[in-house]
Amino acid sequence: MEANMPAGKTFNGSSFTRALKKMVADGDLDQDGDAYKWSPDFRRRVKRQMQLRSYKDGIITAITELKDRTGSSSIAIKKHMQANLPADEEWMNGAFLDDLKKAVADGDLIKDKASYKLSAEYKKKAAAASKPKKAPKKKAAAPKKKAAPKKKAAPKKKAAPKKKAAAKKIAVSVDGPIEKLVVRQ
Repeated sequence: MEANMPAGKTFNGSSFTRALKKMVADGDLDQDGDAYKWSPDFRRRVKRQMQLRSYKDGIITAITELKDRTGSSSIAIKKHMQANLPADEEWMNGAFLDDLKKAVADGDLIKDKASYKLSAEYKKKAAAASKPKKAPKKKAAAPKKKAAPKKKAAPKKKAAPKKKAAAKKIAVSVDGPIEKLVVRQ
């Protein structure tokens, strides 16, 4: 990427000139006469930062936390990630966009119009990865000593079944008109 300044034109006092001078002083740009080029060190440093940083986990986390039924827009994902970005890290938009495109190409995300959703395949992978794996059964290394034969327990006496209490009989009689009811026990 080259930033060429037109020959014979000066931008004295402008913020653009100050920014160029600062970048030359920092070693990000090389000045060759009136032309400016990105320095090889700067290119290597940016490329290394992009390789070290992966936004894929953050993108997936943002989509799951936003819980939008129709999918989350790239702007919403970006805002969510920037809000959760540690203070010492710098946001790299190019790396974010590359990881977003790569996740769609890998099949982890589905792009629907201008929104992104987790694919069914990725959800299955995540569910399978979250299940705890069963530990393999260990074979006995040495044969165990035979346990002493157990003594038979003395037979227990069966308790005599309790007699059920006799149900009380209640006699109901009607003396006279139906309105008057007499209950005798």
